[in-house]
Amino acid sequence: FSQTLADRLFAGTRRLDFQATMRNAANILRSVSTLSQLLEKFARTIEEAVYTERVIILLPNRGRFLQLYPPVEDDGAHPAIELDRGHAVVAQIEKEQTPIVLDELHRVRATPELALVRTQMEALKSAVAIGIFSREHLAGSMLLGARLSGRIYGTGEHNALQVLSGQHAVALGNDRLLTAMQIAKRYYAELLDNLPTAVIGW
Repeated sequence: FSQTLADRLFAGTRRLDFQATMRNAANILRSVSTLSQLLEKFARTIEEAVYTERVIILLPNRGRFLQLYPPVEDDGAHPAIELDRGHAVVAQIEKEQTPIVLDELHRVRATPELALVRTQMEALKSAVAIGIFSREHLAGSMLLGARLSGRIYGTGEHNALQVLSGQHAVALGNDRLLTAMQIAKRYYAELLDNLPTAVIGW
């Protein structure tokens, strides 16, 4: 009902093009070669798909989830977001494995657990929190700001974001494999460069 009402209120505003978004995500899988490129391209695809003011991507780092996109200058003025696994938002994502939408939290009967999730999402200035799952393992999370059109995040956006997060998880796995291969390649190249000529000739 809320989404129908919002559709009427914001008739003519930009709608999600699901097929175009999925094509963009598939192209990203084929085109990126570094983690920073991957994060930037996926974040921009999501920004354009749901027309949001910001996308923050957090990935595991020493037992916590650290903001890797957008990159943060190490000046102390604007520190990167860092959430441990006990953080209410992370715990809720891991438990439910569905997007957490702040607007929906305002409409449901608040348990102490959900009230804490809502408070922490407001503190993070996040309208949606979504998990990046790899084989049911939480491999990261994304925090999305409010939509620039003013519309709420509806079922179509939920579905698209879940599919995108799944593709993101695949791409992250591919990127880590590629990075490992590149490291191995550099290692063996350096090893060969430093071997005595007689050994190489053998």
